[in-house]
Amino acid sequence: MKNTVLVYLVNKTNGTILLARAKRGISLGKLNGAGGKIEENETPEKTAMREAAEELRVTIKESDLVRVGECVFHFENGPRWNNTVYFAYRWEGKPCETEEMGDSAWYNINALPYADMWADDILWLPDVFAGNRISAEFHFDEKGDTILDYRIEGEKMKNHKKLWK
Repeated sequence: MKNTVLVYLVNKTNGTILLARAKRGISLGKLNGAGGKIEENETPEKTAMREAAEELRVTIKESDLVRVGECVFHFENGPRWNNTVYFAYRWEGKPCETEEMGDSAWYNINALPYADMWADDILWLPDVFAGNRISAEFHFDEKGDTILDYRIEGEKMKNHKKLWK
């Protein structure tokens, strides 16, 4: 199993989330947050901070990361990924294009371009915007385009303002 993280920049004031188009890797062509593999002797939080710096050129403090979920992804005849998901409501710097991520924009959480995102995002992101921390498993076809089966569980997060309207 590959352990990874995903971090989304979220603007609570206007209800938007930053999505950027992946230029390489398993998410090639999809709109997503920053993320990647956890390196040896690295915590998920440190990975989230490193990936945000590498892929978006922003600095996030560990105390500004909110863990919003765990998603396990199985690919038919392929890898299995354990993904820890974070929201960051504060950061330093202006997100910009990098070698890994481009075409970034702020999207209203009520009108996300799910057709350009991973197929599972529409199933769990609304729960997180509603203030739930989720635990989910998704079984995809070989290409990762079709969900064959899934399970999502959620619990209310303390001190997490509802974002979904």
